[in-house]
Amino acid sequence: MTGEFYLGDSPANITGSLRPDCIVAFGMTRPKQEIVAANAYISSELGKPPDFALEIGSKATAHTDTGR
Repeated sequence: MTGEFYLGDSPANITGSLRPDCIVAFGMTRPKQEIVAANAYISSELGKPPDFALEIGSKATAHTDTGR
């Protein structure tokens, strides 16, 4: 999976959640289309947190990237 998906532990906590540039999850049993349709990677629904999340910092987003 690549960026622009919200990352959260439950649907109730998705508001204001982070959107990493890249999410990697191995061994997923759900089709990618379900995650794309939801626009979110919700670990409680998918059964596991992602194995890796990447955020690329830049001058324009440095305050958010280093503050959160």
